[in-house]
Amino acid sequence: MKFSRLLPALLLALPFATLAQTSPATRQVTEVSEDIDPNTGKVTKRTTRSYSEPVPAAAAAEAEARGAVMAATDAEVSKALGKKTAVSSLTNTNLVAAYDQLLEQTRNKRSGWQAADWTNAAAVMASLNTRYEQLRSTLTLDEKLSIRANQAEFQALRLGQQVTRQITDKL
Repeated sequence: MKFSRLLPALLLALPFATLAQTSPATRQVTEVSEDIDPNTGKVTKRTTRSYSEPVPAAAAAEAEARGAVMAATDAEVSKALGKKTAVSSLTNTNLVAAYDQLLEQTRNKRSGWQAADWTNAAAVMASLNTRYEQLRSTLTLDEKLSIRANQAEFQALRLGQQVTRQITDKL
């Protein structure tokens, strides 16, 4: 029953969750190769290969200038969550709890946050997202849904703050 109430909210938040999962350090590359029959000049075999590759340093600097977020250190994560945390050692249950804690801290403190505070929180979210990608295949559906909902809410809060700041800057 609880799931049926969460489903509409999760579906509405899905576009924001995809933003939370975007990695600025890689890009998708697709290569197509064709074998041509020398007698007829027609394509006999077409092969498509897709892979991710690191973004060159200049492009990474440009992405950072546009507002892309770098991952936080364990010390920054520990400070944001209010307890000592090593992201690389988070288990499934601990990862869900870390997302919950970050979102709770964000909700409680966002009214007094400046741009640097939002950047730090986004860096912590990026670190948690990296760990999520590592553990995704071992997470249960409920854990994945909980994490995705937290990612979406964080993005909504962050975007709401950015819109508010832009409006107040224009007034």
